[in-house]
Amino acid sequence: DLYKNKITKTDDLQKKAAYVDTLLRLYDERILYFAEKGFVLGRKALDLQKYKKMEITMIDSLFEESVRLQKQKSEPAVLVYFFKNKRKLYEAKRCTQADLLENYLRARRLIDLQTTETVPADDLKQLKNAALILQKDLSRSKVTSCFEIEENYSESFLKDPRNINLAKEINYLQKAINCVSSNLFLQTSFLIFENKPMAEIAYDVAKYYIEQESYEQASIYLLKAVELSNDNRQKSVYYYNLAVVTYTYLNDYSQASSYIERAIERRPNWGKAYLLKGKIYTAALQTCKQEGNFTQQLMYCLAVDMFEKAKQVDPKVTNKAEELMRYYSAYFPSKEDVFFQGYKIGDTYKIPCWINQTITIRAKE
Repeated sequence: DLYKNKITKTDDLQKKAAYVDTLLRLYDERILYFAEKGFVLGRKALDLQKYKKMEITMIDSLFEESVRLQKQKSEPAVLVYFFKNKRKLYEAKRCTQADLLENYLRARRLIDLQTTETVPADDLKQLKNAALILQKDLSRSKVTSCFEIEENYSESFLKDPRNINLAKEINYLQKAINCVSSNLFLQTSFLIFENKPMAEIAYDVAKYYIEQESYEQASIYLLKAVELSNDNRQKSVYYYNLAVVTYTYLNDYSQASSYIERAIERRPNWGKAYLLKGKIYTAALQTCKQEGNFTQQLMYCLAVDMFEKAKQVDPKVTNKAEELMRYYSAYFPSKEDVFFQGYKIGDTYKIPCWINQTITIRAKE
């Protein structure tokens, strides 16, 4: 840390280079006197790629040796930058497409080996973030296509459809470049889920079914994702998607409202969820038509309350919330309607039907 601070603070290029050399030499001395060669080489490679970015061949040799020695003990950051450097080698035409893909799979396999049920929550979060970064890096490399993956792997998987390791490799590649609407992706996802039920895989299957417009099946797997997840933020995403599917395609507004409420419980400052709740109320008017036109008009007040709440808790959605508020407030009852129903502006009114919410009566301008 002493030399890293010196490197950061000095503007003298010669001093900076000398400090970097000293820092790297300290790593060699640590290996000499304290062992832990694989771990220390990984840390040295991380600093080398930070301070000597152009030395991609030397950086690669350090990462290679570190990963070879550490195997599944490799730190997530080491695996991420190991692959980032491989990408640089590929872009410099110093490694092949096959090499890049194999090293992506190699890094993903090592992360997979570390992702067990006994891993502490913070470590698990790091591993999941590393997997996501690797996935995005492969996507940015544009090294392969959906067609190539199908062509290279379909026959192998057809011959050995119970090979879980092969299924994972195909799935990792397809997910990275967004090839998630093919039957091969569905079959590999099913096998992985059968081998080890996970929320992320259930969510992948749900997204596949949404693409195929099989909304009942999508709902089933979104509910599985909710059941399997221990992460409230992720649960909120699954519940949000359940609400979207249920309200948009299955027209079950009461159930959709229940789902979005559960998303909000787990992520109370998520404006997007309140926006969806308001839209559900506007779409659900006909389900409460037996309550009469006045009640239906006041449902717009409830929707606007949700848009206002979205703006309060999440400034990022302010523009969208205000746009929706302007649009739907035009459907409030008129002052005359309020008067003839025996109410005054500002009175409270409990909306019956399945909604059972209390609002403040307002009228359109």
